[in-house]
Amino acid sequence: MRIYQLFGLPAPNFQILFIFIIFLSCILQGIVGFGFALISVPLSLLFFEKSTVVSAVIVISLTMNIFLIKNNPQQVDKKLVFCLFLSSLTGLFIGVKIFQIISIANLQLIAGFLAVGFSMLYIFRRVNLPNNKILIVLAGFLSGLLNTSTSLSGPPIAILLAGLKVDKLKFKKTLAVFFLLMNIVSLILYFANKIETIKGIELGLTTIPFVLVAGYIGDKISHKISVKKFSKIVFIVIFMSGFYSIFTRLSHILQIR
Repeated sequence: MRIYQLFGLPAPNFQILFIFIIFLSCILQGIVGFGFALISVPLSLLFFEKSTVVSAVIVISLTMNIFLIKNNPQQVDKKLVFCLFLSSLTGLFIGVKIFQIISIANLQLIAGFLAVGFSMLYIFRRVNLPNNKILIVLAGFLSGLLNTSTSLSGPPIAILLAGLKVDKLKFKKTLAVFFLLMNIVSLILYFANKIETIKGIELGLTTIPFVLVAGYIGDKISHKISVKKFSKIVFIVIFMSGFYSIFTRLSHILQIR
């Protein structure tokens, strides 16, 4: 049961609600370089089909990443990006197959648990990682797997770069370049596997003006505040969105029983 049903309220305009969620999520992504999908996917799955949400998120992510790349003069480690992208390809192919067989209910739970788990990991633990090729390949693979199956590709790479102590600006641009490459491949794979993406693409395109404004706001904020302090607030929001997704789905299951 939705919140508006619990209080006897009329159903909201889901497209406007989606734009609002995307706007806030893109502000946060503009500040820390990721976290957009962790907030938008669990909440959007509450009122849109999984194929619509995942394809819309990819279109929005493409727009956001192009914006972040153009507005960040920082050079990236091309070898690192190439290694991450190459290792993500296998994960992208497997993720598409998972997406095709998983139900929206299970996808909602997975999205919720991933949001809660990764946010708690970031909030309560400091991660220090060696510059190890095995870890880089593993992070790339997991990111690819999560990208085409749930659109939640950010956490493995974010944890890797944070553990490697990558500079703030290089951190954001590395994520943007890597996600841009992955999302292009993801869209091609969705079309090749005949996954319905038209509705999601149309929905994603309607949000582009709001995405650009939100990205601009987030990018400006990121230059004025400590990302370390603000990132804790970001992950608390991510935790809450994930918890709400889990709570809503489990409440529905219990109600059916």
